[in-house]
Amino acid sequence: MTAIVNFLAYDVIMVLRFFLFMWFQLFLSDHLLCKVGTVNGNAGKSNIEITLISPDVSVGVETGEVDLEGLVNDLSVREVKLLINAQDVQFVPVIKGYFNKKVYLLERSNRLTIYGSNSVREAFRYEFNIINNSQREKSLDERIPPEIQLNYLQEDIFKVISPNEFEGLQVEIKDNKNDIVQLAYIVNDDTPVYLPRNKRFVRLEIERSSLSKSIELLIYAIDGDGNRATKRYHFRVEDLGCKLSVSPEYGIYSKTPVRFHATVKGGVGKIKKLYTLVNKSGVEVVHETYNPISQVYLSGRKMKDDYKASLKIVDQNGIEATCKADIPLKFYPENFPKSFKILDQTKLQSVRQDLHFSIEPPILQGEITILLREQGFNSSYLGEDWKVLGRKKFEADTLRRFWAVNLRRRVPVGKYQMKLSVVSDSSEITFTEKIVVEVTKSQDDTEDLLQEILRGE
Repeated sequence: MTAIVNFLAYDVIMVLRFFLFMWFQLFLSDHLLCKVGTVNGNAGKSNIEITLISPDVSVGVETGEVDLEGLVNDLSVREVKLLINAQDVQFVPVIKGYFNKKVYLLERSNRLTIYGSNSVREAFRYEFNIINNSQREKSLDERIPPEIQLNYLQEDIFKVISPNEFEGLQVEIKDNKNDIVQLAYIVNDDTPVYLPRNKRFVRLEIERSSLSKSIELLIYAIDGDGNRATKRYHFRVEDLGCKLSVSPEYGIYSKTPVRFHATVKGGVGKIKKLYTLVNKSGVEVVHETYNPISQVYLSGRKMKDDYKASLKIVDQNGIEATCKADIPLKFYPENFPKSFKILDQTKLQSVRQDLHFSIEPPILQGEITILLREQGFNSSYLGEDWKVLGRKKFEADTLRRFWAVNLRRRVPVGKYQMKLSVVSDSSEITFTEKIVVEVTKSQDDTEDLLQEILRGE
């Protein structure tokens, strides 16, 4: 009886050991199957898993042409993107969690990246290093990957940057053989944007539409030996911006102030404003204030000059943004030599006259007189030989250099000598050089004459 009991106990123990062994094998098998696709990958915090069925990452491949097969545990994923070494991105459809594609692993060490997102925009990314045993191993020099640096940002450290820093983002790329075959960046798992490969410093032209949200930036470079370098950055652009208007377009240094008007969007706390005027020689005049409307005089200058205006704003957290005014400013000293010219746009007709002229330095108002005499008259004096065609006053709210005056006078068709005289703000009379003009027949002389009769002229 004791022998039977011992025999049954032994059988029970053996059965339990068998089931434990089988359970362990099944667990180990499932665990290994799930890890086949992630042994070299990095899924981050995503719940989406990629199972790479073929090729076997741990064993490698014996030929460059490979059938790639894999599974996705999220059935809402309709497409995955494949990036292999320096090849173009391939878009592979996913059907009921399964995808397959013939790919080419042509290097000894091949970097395979599989990434995408599901129906609710949850992103995933896995990277695998697959050895092609049919290719020779690289030398130490051939194994050196490129170096990537991005100004303003450090890898894997979140930072809030200013619009100025965003506009100035540039990548520095270095390679021991100066042989970069592919350089690109990916924003928030979108399609890669390829960059020039023959420059050491390359600016990133990221769309401004990304400003309102957090940006995950992946930059990668591949050299001629197939080495790949990857950097990841995470940042957000502060929603700070400005618009600047500046006036007047023309001014006199000691009399006319430059007026600034700033419109600021976003920012924290009091916004410091640095208004800057730069002349053609690069000399700057900086006016610092917290006021959105301000003015400054450019006194003491002796030469005519053009100025471009810009504004830098800085909020309480040190975030900066800049903007520029659309028009340049033209300023004159008080003793600038007088210049009064008839412009080419001037057009004289038998009944109407359109006069265009320029005056330097610019003026606010004046009265112009038009003098005519027949062509061929040799007298150089202003006497009875010169006839006054008409006089007209003109004025504006701000200093102006270019003017247009319209008259309606009867003038016989023909060629004439013409001079203009002007009395300006300073009560000085200034004459233009005499020029030869031709008076042509008005397009509708009859209608113009009728209008004159009705006016009693």
